[in-house]
Amino acid sequence: MVEHNGQLIGAGGINFENEYKTGKISWDFIDPTFQGLGIGGKLLKHRIELLKSMESIELIMVRTSQLAYKFYEKNGFVLKETHKDFWAKGYDMYLMVDASI
Repeated sequence: MVEHNGQLIGAGGINFENEYKTGKISWDFIDPTFQGLGIGGKLLKHRIELLKSMESIELIMVRTSQLAYKFYEKNGFVLKETHKDFWAKGYDMYLMVDASI
């Protein structure tokens, strides 16, 4: 969760799979007013560091769309596969993994 002057401006989650061996980055959002300021990158980095601090984690992944995959690519994730119209018609799923693990 990210606050600015007491106002919630962003948040993101993590989930787990495979008995806590896979950490999944999920539901990122930043208030559009604050996008482009590096807040999303800092929020992502915080969650990656948290996941890497867990001894059981062997893989960090994210499922995103063609609209946001460049953000994750810029932050060290590598595209592994895509699924056309996965989320809805015109919204493909991009499965990406953190290349640093």
